[in-house]
Amino acid sequence: MWRGPMKEKGWSAVPRTLSVVLCALQDRDVRGAVDLSRVYVDLWTRTFDEGLIEIPDEAEAAWLSGFAKNRTRSWRERVRHLERLGFIKVFSDAVHDIAAIGLIHPHIAMMRLRRQGRVNDGIWALYTKKLDAAAGSAPVPPEDEAQDTTHADQRPSAESHGSGIRPPGRVVEV
Repeated sequence: MWRGPMKEKGWSAVPRTLSVVLCALQDRDVRGAVDLSRVYVDLWTRTFDEGLIEIPDEAEAAWLSGFAKNRTRSWRERVRHLERLGFIKVFSDAVHDIAAIGLIHPHIAMMRLRRQGRVNDGIWALYTKKLDAAAGSAPVPPEDEAQDTTHADQRPSAESHGSGIRPPGRVVEV
């Protein structure tokens, strides 16, 4: 029986609520006309525990999200849509419009969408059930929290992750 990624390479920790967040991202009231779930899953699988994903090659990122290499624009549009919904924060550098992506705590994004009336009662019931089941495993941000809690000292260094793209050294308002 598989016991988890403790000593193996190639694994990523994801929130226990991810399956329900993906249901929300597939719901037309949240996503509109495009499916955002494949891009969001890919981002979660590419993060280290700090929640920052460097994007050195948009065509590769698009392909890993299920898009052909000539559909990079479709991937970019979905990334920007996830940012507008509050699930991610996009960082640019001098060369790339999308140089890095920071994952916002999914609970913050889900609470905001629920307040806007975009998360239906069925999805919300499943989400809160998953939160209750995971209550002892990790802290959940307060429901009234309206900002990303990732600070500069929690971000990767240039030495640890290649190019060293670093978002601004402050709390990021979302």
